[in-house]
Amino acid sequence: MILKQRIPMAALQTALYNILIANQATPVYDNVPRNAAADYITFGSYTWKANGAKSVAIGDATLNVHIYSSQKGKKIVNQIADAVASIVSAVALDLSTDGFRVLSQWVDMIEAFPDEELDGYHGVIIVAAKIQDIG
Repeated sequence: MILKQRIPMAALQTALYNILIANQATPVYDNVPRNAAADYITFGSYTWKANGAKSVAIGDATLNVHIYSSQKGKKIVNQIADAVASIVSAVALDLSTDGFRVLSQWVDMIEAFPDEELDGYHGVIIVAAKIQDIG
């Protein structure tokens, strides 16, 4: 039997967007407007890799969440990163309307560094999830 394997990245980003806007105050953008002022959250690159038995459509996904702050220090980026990590660890991502089930989700890594272009700080959180295609 050939198993259909869909890629859940649009559904994952939408679900993550929804829990972030519902549970914290920092603006979240898919496409950052030109006039957007830092502090804000946006989405970056993602990965998807099939990781199930031949008869089960399961895969591992990662989605980079970027945090931008105009503050020169790490304090604001750290506060926003803490909020995002807390939300990801406490609120289940719901992809059911798109025919997917999140089996597990976690924060895989957090990184922060100065951003010369913004003259502030930039953080990246890698959100990871094991997702099953149930559609």
